[in-house]
Amino acid sequence: GPQRAAAAGAADAGEPGGESAGHRPARYAASPRKVRHPSPAVQPVARATSPSVQSPPPSRRQVRETSLADSFSGGPGAFGSPNGGATPAQQSGALLLRIIDTLQADKVSLDSKLTGMRTERDKLEAENAQLRAANLEKDRQIAVLLASFHGECNRSGASPLVGSTSRRDLSRADLSPCRA
Repeated sequence: GPQRAAAAGAADAGEPGGESAGHRPARYAASPRKVRHPSPAVQPVARATSPSVQSPPPSRRQVRETSLADSFSGGPGAFGSPNGGATPAQQSGALLLRIIDTLQADKVSLDSKLTGMRTERDKLEAENAQLRAANLEKDRQIAVLLASFHGECNRSGASPLVGSTSRRDLSRADLSPCRA
């Protein structure tokens, strides 16, 4: 546009801020895109003489850079921020607090399950102790009966009943404890 032409003209004409073409060959002359002159002579005439235009609107790049800078500084329009303009330290702190809350809830749940399992274990141990006691009582009763059978057989001189002692076998067998 007109700004590039003015910049190129300034570079070739040796104006202040421009480079003289006499010092360097033309192929090394500054590119009009890279030359930025603060001089009002380089700006288009319409802008320089118009008092109503104060500053040009921000370019898309400037808007992007501003919003990106705001997001890193926690300013307005911070992207990726669930807490609005929270700083990364605040965000990580909030995340850690949520993780801690979740872990504490899991711990309470596991403690409750553990208490339930311990209660169930205690009940099973009590039932096991009762069954063992009943089993020992049955063993004692059997021992008493066998001792009485042996005593009767020893008095009569016969041998005691030998073999299976299941209920079925005892119901069919002769009820005398000794065999002749």
